[in-house]
Amino acid sequence: MMRTLALILGSILSGGLLAQVTYEGTSIASLGDTVYLAEDTTHAAFLDLGSAAGNQVWDFTMVTEDKPDGAILEPVSSAALNSLYPEADFVANDLYKDSIHLFFKQTSTYLDIVGIVEYDSTGSPIPGELEGVWRYMQFPATMGTTFSPEVLSNASSDSFGIDLDGAGTHPFIDSLRTTFTANFYNEIDAWGEMQLPQGSFKTIRQRTRTL
Repeated sequence: MMRTLALILGSILSGGLLAQVTYEGTSIASLGDTVYLAEDTTHAAFLDLGSAAGNQVWDFTMVTEDKPDGAILEPVSSAALNSLYPEADFVANDLYKDSIHLFFKQTSTYLDIVGIVEYDSTGSPIPGELEGVWRYMQFPATMGTTFSPEVLSNASSDSFGIDLDGAGTHPFIDSLRTTFTANFYNEIDAWGEMQLPQGSFKTIRQRTRTL
């Protein structure tokens, strides 16, 4: 089964819509920045993402920013279980509550998610279900850029009883082992201008597919 997630990445860049938008490693947020997100009550069906093409206009002026949220990009030491991800350069901590920690490795040519820490029902930090490296962005990134990360995988097992012939040996399978794997395929498939209530922004669109 394949699920497609469209992620709009916005940035204020100089110039008009006559040239393609290109992102370098210095174009995005890094340690010390705060990234703001907005959850809105507008139904996704009313947001037209358009086709994979250049020089597009995404009109999101009806978005009212009903519930702001975001993440603070802080030193790795600020997050729980940070010793599990020594290669990380910074961690994205939730702006309002410690619901998740995303550990990032950033260089001039790529941005990887190298670890995830979540919280269980008791409030204790635990490693995320997925293990591995997610290539979140590659630089320079412009329309047509594609990149594929390492596979994130986590093997787990579960058992259930099917002792149909009573106690003792029998020919029936009485346990099940499952292995979960996931792969992410990323592509910058469009660029243009995103119109928000706060103004207009030069934007590229990164489409991420979970395989």
